[in-house]
Amino acid sequence: MFKRRSIKIFAIILGVILTLFLAFFIYTLDFYRLMPYEDDSYEDIVILENRKVVTYGNPNAEIGIVFYQGGKVDERAYDLFLLKLAHEGYFVVSVKMPFNLAVFGSNLAIDVIEDYHEIESWFIMGHSLGGAMASTFAAKYPERLIGLIVLSAYASSDLSDTSLTMLSIYGTQDGVLSMDQVETTKVNNPILTTYVIIEGGNHSGFANYGAQAGDLEAEITPVTQQNLTVDAIINFINSSV
Repeated sequence: MFKRRSIKIFAIILGVILTLFLAFFIYTLDFYRLMPYEDDSYEDIVILENRKVVTYGNPNAEIGIVFYQGGKVDERAYDLFLLKLAHEGYFVVSVKMPFNLAVFGSNLAIDVIEDYHEIESWFIMGHSLGGAMASTFAAKYPERLIGLIVLSAYASSDLSDTSLTMLSIYGTQDGVLSMDQVETTKVNNPILTTYVIIEGGNHSGFANYGAQAGDLEAEITPVTQQNLTVDAIINFINSSV
């Protein structure tokens, strides 16, 4: 009788585990993908892709930027934005996150930095969940970076005692980012932190994947938001190196 009860309990536990696994699998299948866009301004920029990363631009550049995508957003949805940065002379590496969730790959930037070891000056950047996980990496490996860039995100790890620089960018129409969390977590930010608020920008405007659930309608186009973001990043990097 005890054996039957044990088998029954095991079957119940196994059923729960399988149900949770299936629910998670279905959850991750529903993600934001690249929307079509027309812009041939960056046809000269080389894009290379393998199973781990997508790279944009020249790997012999002086400055590299590792990028972590937002939660449940395909990394290719940021193509146009990252091409703009590569056009400015940076080598950009977008990390392919497991299940499109950077929480499962917060340390993957170290592989990028070691693979492209010729580049001495590295920044890490992330959007939304990717920004929070980029800050986790920065807190763990501050000596490997010059600075951190968060887009519609905040530093979820304590960087206040590091010598890193940090750039925080978000839009006035962001309906996803918790401004309470932005204020609460400012104690985590490095002393050298710059804030840029994009008037009319929203949460999804940093990429080209359409409207995100819970976001507000932007008052500017994604192209305008991305151009303003690139300008802010250029100024930030120039003042950091």
